[in-house]
Amino acid sequence: MVSRTKRTVPGRDRVGRSRGRQGQSTQRRILALEAPFHKPRFDSDALRQRGILLYRTMSLAHARTLWQSDSYDLVTIDTSLGEKSVLEFCREVKERSPGQQIALITDNVAEWSDAPYVDAVIPRKKAKVANQADALLRIA
Repeated sequence: MVSRTKRTVPGRDRVGRSRGRQGQSTQRRILALEAPFHKPRFDSDALRQRGILLYRTMSLAHARTLWQSDSYDLVTIDTSLGEKSVLEFCREVKERSPGQQIALITDNVAEWSDAPYVDAVIPRKKAKVANQADALLRIA
């Protein structure tokens, strides 16, 4: 009789991702809430090569459906979506998962530097640099 169970390579999960010390996937996940009228900030392919999966959305409503407690290492939010909406979403996320890392992308760092519920503020110009993966990994 032939066994039909899938064999896994030690140190890898069933879909081939490498696993950490305690059996957790070492791949990082980022939820990026971007403004529809700006060019995308992050290069998905470059991030994927560094072990980061990027989930993009352009609406707060969609971000609310995508976000689940403990499922993302970092949430980035473009502040051009509106101050009230951005802060409300940050508050909701932090209330449900206080340890969730949140970074804002903005043109006006001084205005947002003391924003509640936010762990980092990234200048929009810095978000475009080629070394963005390293910057995001330091935050997450």
